[in-house]
Amino acid sequence: MNAKRAPRSEDRGPARIDASLSGSGGRGGLTPWLAEAGEAQFDRAFDLFYRDVLAHGRVHPAQAREVLLQCRRAWTRHLDAVGRARLDRLEAHTHRMGGDMAAANRAYAAAFAAFDAAGEKVEAGRTAIGWLDVLALQGDFRRARTVADRGRRALRGRDRLASARLESNWGNALYLSGQLAEAATVFRGARRRLLAAGYERDAALISWNLGQVLLLHGQVRRARARFVEAKKVFTTRGFHSSALRCEFGLAAADLVEGEWTRASERFEDLQERFEQMGDERAAAATLWEFSRFLGAVGAESSAAKLGEIAHQKFDRLGLRRDAAHVSQLLARWLNGLGEPLEARVRLYDALDYHREARDRSSQLRVQIEVADTLVRLDRQDEALELLRKLRRAVREVADSTAEARYSACLAEVYLRRGKAGLALRHARRAYDLARAYPQKLERPDLAMICARACARRGQRDFAWRWIRRATRLVDRLQSEVAVTGLRTQASTRRRRIYRQAIDLLLEISPAHLEPKALDLIGRSLSSDLIEAILVDSMDLDRALGAAIERMREQLLAPEGGGGSDTRFRSTRRELNALEKKLSRRGRSRASRAASRILLDLQSAAHPRSWLPRLQGHPLVIFDHAPDAGPKSPSSAYVISPTGGTRRVELPDLDRALREVWSPLRMMMEAAAHMGADRREAFLARTQAEAESSMVALRRALLDPLELPPGQRTHVVAGEVLGGIPLEALAATANAEPAPILVRWPHPTMIRRTSSACRQDHRAAVILSDGRPNTRSECSEVGKLLRRASIPARRMSRQRQFVEQSRRLAALHVAAHGVYHAEEWMLNGIRLRDQWMGFEHLRPQQLQDALLYFSSCESALLSTTKRFEMNGWMVAGLRAGARSMVMTLWKIDDAGARDFARAFYTHWTAGVEVAESLARAQAEVRRSRPHPFAWAPFMAIG
Repeated sequence: MNAKRAPRSEDRGPARIDASLSGSGGRGGLTPWLAEAGEAQFDRAFDLFYRDVLAHGRVHPAQAREVLLQCRRAWTRHLDAVGRARLDRLEAHTHRMGGDMAAANRAYAAAFAAFDAAGEKVEAGRTAIGWLDVLALQGDFRRARTVADRGRRALRGRDRLASARLESNWGNALYLSGQLAEAATVFRGARRRLLAAGYERDAALISWNLGQVLLLHGQVRRARARFVEAKKVFTTRGFHSSALRCEFGLAAADLVEGEWTRASERFEDLQERFEQMGDERAAAATLWEFSRFLGAVGAESSAAKLGEIAHQKFDRLGLRRDAAHVSQLLARWLNGLGEPLEARVRLYDALDYHREARDRSSQLRVQIEVADTLVRLDRQDEALELLRKLRRAVREVADSTAEARYSACLAEVYLRRGKAGLALRHARRAYDLARAYPQKLERPDLAMICARACARRGQRDFAWRWIRRATRLVDRLQSEVAVTGLRTQASTRRRRIYRQAIDLLLEISPAHLEPKALDLIGRSLSSDLIEAILVDSMDLDRALGAAIERMREQLLAPEGGGGSDTRFRSTRRELNALEKKLSRRGRSRASRAASRILLDLQSAAHPRSWLPRLQGHPLVIFDHAPDAGPKSPSSAYVISPTGGTRRVELPDLDRALREVWSPLRMMMEAAAHMGADRREAFLARTQAEAESSMVALRRALLDPLELPPGQRTHVVAGEVLGGIPLEALAATANAEPAPILVRWPHPTMIRRTSSACRQDHRAAVILSDGRPNTRSECSEVGKLLRRASIPARRMSRQRQFVEQSRRLAALHVAAHGVYHAEEWMLNGIRLRDQWMGFEHLRPQQLQDALLYFSSCESALLSTTKRFEMNGWMVAGLRAGARSMVMTLWKIDDAGARDFARAFYTHWTAGVEVAESLARAQAEVRRSRPHPFAWAPFMAIG
């Protein structure tokens, strides 16, 4: 029988660290090492301590720094000058591994001076290795060269391994200063020497750096091979922090190759793991890289937020070079968000640093961004003068990225100065250069500059070709982002490109290009909602469904919502873990379906697919852009059934939404939260104000459209206007009868057939929460349905509804509802036994049915960042509902009962949903005139 091998001293290192941190170390925390080496063997105990802290720093830098600071005073009493210098160097190592470069710089300088004074040349040279790395990361390249020379002199002929490591860090300094070719040469030489000497781990470190250089050169396959090689070595040796840095490189390679989904997953996981380990620089770098990714795909607002956090972290850690590069990126996102003054401040901060560091390449890029900012500030003369000064530097640097941005900025300047020919030449040059990541993501904007230049020259056909190229490029790039929530953030660029394209077409020749403009209008509408309906992402298995129901019940229960309650926090952690699992599942499904859905949408969005469905009625598509500014006011396109398009500007809409709709919405919210006795007095007091607000909204939103009175008009409201009570605004029109609005999320969903009551022997289900007020509403609805020969079954339990399998003509829900804008799991309708969520609406039951949600805020959409289940509207349409009636704000029981009675009276008599809604609003308005009672109801289909 073999005896068990006794653990080696190195294996017991983590146990000694834990003993010291737990307070059981004694004698200043030194007892674990003195016990291992012997009470009198301070030198051997210190060697053990040094190795333990250094090894632990690669796994958990924060803990290593903590144990060092805890034991430092006790060790100092037993060490000579060289030992104290080693202690300084160890402290510098822990600061460097934890990302605090300013403290590391001071400690390395002290250690180098102490070793040099003691005549320890080899130790001084070894100290220069880490010191050089810190100086390179801080961007102090002048001092880095001096330290590299001092280290070479100290190590000459004395330590081949240390010399190779020093050269590796010098190559890293060259790489960070933008001298990529020299850096690659240095890296390859150092890697060969280390592999020949058998130092596999050190060669892996150089492979990581070489991969970074190759990635910037566009050699993605070779870079990925170096990262995989280094990761394998680090994982085998147990260097988890270094292995995570290789994961970071692989994520960056995914971005370059357009693997958006895999890259975003890796970045999210990496940031969490780096922060848990205490590696602040790596966590900040992950935020920085992810900010670059978000900005590259067009999500500039989110990119600016993450970039600001990364900048604060780098600044606090003393990493001036990284902070300067983040400032440059932040300026770009701020320019895109319409804040050029703030962007200019950021750019000048970055420029000051790069001049001090003598980094010509970075200086050039920042100055090009400064010129772009001047253009946005309408200072074209200054921008042109600066660009002319940079012409020689652009040629000398030979950087395709800088040259592409330089040409694009020059094209914009010439275009604004009226020199369309020069603008077109430089824009085409920029377009041709922008082929590699991330410049390829700017090609849609560059194509639009070419289109504008062609339009200025009167070349209509060429302008249309460039417009078509720009829109197709932006559609293709957005389809590559398979994460639905991320694509929603990135849709800002797509909306901007399409808006510019439509405006340009109508400006060139509305009559000649009317069909093409109509085609763009149909394709410009956001496809996220349609994709959410098309992707069958609610097919949850039984285990996941049970977990969702349990957590929803715990989190939404009245006694379970305390934020300080331990059980509540534990449930929230479970929910976050489940959402992560669901998000990955949804991403893989969305990735598989992305190309099919894109093709479906491109064909379905074409007017020829939905114009015939208008059935003789006009269609209104609102184009509301709150961030477009006064130069591009909100507008609407009124499309006739024959395809004729009329664009109507809505100049007062933004002001009305800001000054009228926001106070009106707050008024409705205040009324909903009052008791019944106080509410009646409040409504009587505010009725005149509410009615005048409704009239003001109608004048800004509907009156300019000149809709035909008493006739059906299809309406696509868009994202922001989706929460406006358009049907109620139409009811306040002076014309009699009022226009009847039929709301749709997208033109592709317009139905040919009627959405009136269908007596095809199907039943109806009426769900309630069992309260007396909702029971009375359900009783009246049931009588009206049965009078129309529709069997109506009343239920109050979620399990009853889930278990029934009959196809329904109608589903009426009268129960308390909760709307949560961020997490779809916390949206639900309270039934007697438990909560009903989005996932309980199934096509087997609800195909071609009417869904009537009499619960509060059922028409609002969730805006989740991960797994996408937007709201009851998306869930119902995904389940196949033909039409839906929902509420835009909180309502009281009496108003819900009166409206439901009026609506079903007309719908069961064969009147279509939109007209039934309009008639119900008119009837309820006569008895309860305040908009709080009759205005919140809206209908789809």
